[in-house]
Amino acid sequence: MDTLKQGKLFWIQLFVLDKLENLLKAINGTLKKFRGKQQQQRLFKDLIAYEKEVKDVLGTLGLRSSSPCSEVLEQLRRLALKRAGITEEQIKEKIEERSSARKNKEYDKSDMIRKELYAKGIALMDEPQGTTWRPCEPPE
Repeated sequence: MDTLKQGKLFWIQLFVLDKLENLLKAINGTLKKFRGKQQQQRLFKDLIAYEKEVKDVLGTLGLRSSSPCSEVLEQLRRLALKRAGITEEQIKEKIEERSSARKNKEYDKSDMIRKELYAKGIALMDEPQGTTWRPCEPPE
């Protein structure tokens, strides 16, 4: 498979996995609402049917993997690091540097770090627990 096709497949996989992650979070939230209620049985049947549809679509796209989702996501992260020519330790250093800049109200420096990583295909995600990263499609 040539590099262009591999790159497109990578972004398709990343997009699908991102959407599935959001879907799974929504499903988990819904399951918590219905815990112990009669509606739960109907919900489970719907989820099983939906799981089959998702697996069919992933199989059609050639994205179905026997690996657990966490392994696939880790593979995508490693590919993104390789493509960006950066190590995870370097990203963590940049995140610390950015956090320090934000704490010191050096917002231009903070924005510069975010943009620098984004240009390499690394998106920073600010969450209540702290800043994390994920692969993203670098701008062209």
